[in-house]
Amino acid sequence: MSTMYKLERKGSDPAIVFVHGFCQSSAYWAPTLERVAERGAHGIAVDLPGFGASAGEPGPYTMEG
Repeated sequence: MSTMYKLERKGSDPAIVFVHGFCQSSAYWAPTLERVAERGAHGIAVDLPGFGASAGEPGPYTMEG
């Protein structure tokens, strides 16, 4: 099972992390990322293992994982 890791440092702008639902990807959040960016916030959308650009991560993919 692969592990997702993200290192963050606090800055002056807020950071908002968006996580997609089952059978979706970060593309779901693209319009929302544009809206929060227009308001000066930092938005991050991830592709969980097995979805979107992370689909190539080695499986097995389980709900528990």
